[in-house]
Amino acid sequence: MQSINRNIEPYSLTVNDAAKYFGFAAQTLYDWISKGKLHRGIHYLKIGKKVVIVREKFVEFMRDEDGSSDS
Repeated sequence: MQSINRNIEPYSLTVNDAAKYFGFAAQTLYDWISKGKLHRGIHYLKIGKKVVIVREKFVEFMRDEDGSSDS
């Protein structure tokens, strides 16, 4: 049986898990989605009715918003 590396960051998070992980209110993330700040297929995916945040792209979005992007 293979061991699971628990140090690997998740690819995506539910909105509630992302809110806890990043320290935002879940409603803030839903607001950003509805206002078009977060883009479907880039920052988040819809799986059925469930919205999941793509962690790596969300981190990039936050760096861009903060102005701390390395580019």
